Amino acid sequence: GTLSDIEGHLEVPFDESDPSYAKSFDLSDADSAKLFFQKFGFVVFRNIFTRDECESTRTAMWSIVEDSNPGFSSKDPSTWGSYKSAGKYGLSMRGPCFHPTIVNNRQNPNLIAALRTIVESDDVMVSHDRFTIYRATGPQIPNGEKFRTGDRNVHLDLNPWWWCEGADVVREGIETLKYEDEQDFIRENNQVVRTMGRHVQCVLNFLDNREEDGGTVLVPGFHRCVEEWCTSGPWSQEGEIPRGEDWLERRPMPWLNIPDSNTLLGRAQRVPMREGSVLLWDQTVVHGSAPNMGTEQCRMAQFLKAFPRSLSIREPRLRRRAKALKKAFISRGIDLEIVSDIGLMVFGLDCLGNNDDDVIIDGHYVTIILYETVDGECAFVSYIY
Repeated sequence: GTLSDIEGHLEVPFDESDPSYAKSFDLSDADSAKLFFQKFGFVVFRNIFTRDECESTRTAMWSIVEDSNPGFSSKDPSTWGSYKSAGKYGLSMRGPCFHPTIVNNRQNPNLIAALRTIVESDDVMVSHDRFTIYRATGPQIPNGEKFRTGDRNVHLDLNPWWWCEGADVVREGIETLKYEDEQDFIRENNQVVRTMGRHVQCVLNFLDNREEDGGTVLVPGFHRCVEEWCTSGPWSQEGEIPRGEDWLERRPMPWLNIPDSNTLLGRAQRVPMREGSVLLWDQTVVHGSAPNMGTEQCRMAQFLKAFPRSLSIREPRLRRRAKALKKAFISRGIDLEIVSDIGLMVFGLDCLGNNDDDVIIDGHYVTIILYETVDGECAFVSYIY
């Protein structure tokens, strides 16, 4: 792939039976889905979640919003102004969401099958992120115009130069995460270099999402020219004078916000999809979002990322992450029995083994590690607050 592919405006293919949606694939057509992904850098799988699963997820999302926003009722649009989302894009919260339904979605067998197909690895792990609600903005919604989300935008959730260079600062830096702060589950998402294998970002879609409803935009095929783009552009170092409309400033940050003046914004295209579908894209694909424009319907979606475990995370961090995840589940009253065998693997909880017993004692999260000595069995206890 070359920059000419992008300059030629590689178009998002649409569904032949209903062109209001992007082209999508069944899980059974994995080979075609992989070929599509290789060309376009994204793919939509349909029927990943059932209608019942979509409905229960929407109910859970509304419940979370109602519980955290006094006076808000999902059934009464006149109260929707009391929804205080995190930022301009309908995010439910700043940190990860650990509601049982949201957690369960992350271990959905159909979803994991799709992820393994595209990541091309059986040792896929998943992130723990947030969900979004774009409120309807149509004329039937009181003050609906105020619920319009942020302007059309594009970015990368990684530093493309670091990704191309395989920067040691990223590989070593991510391994220092302690997960004592749950925000580390968000921070880990952007720390990516090419030696970590294919990382994919995902939108799990729980309500029909059409063009006017707002949502994900991306630049098809960008993953195939990211290296050429990084080496050929008029980039400057921090503090230098901008040069031209496509100018970008290379900063030592694990993300890249692309200015509105850059031509990539105009090349980004919407990917509308049906309820129960999942959109996956390579993390090196430039993407962003478009606002909800006079729509009669909400957007309700959950964010996720997937990556190959063996290439992306070392054992010490894996164990810290697993223990913090277990702590998050327990502190929210989540029965660990809901974690399936698939969940144990994709959450990384299987690394704890049978010798670790994590419990809550007097309000403290306690890890008890049992080991054998010549005098019999002893127990070492460490407290994590």
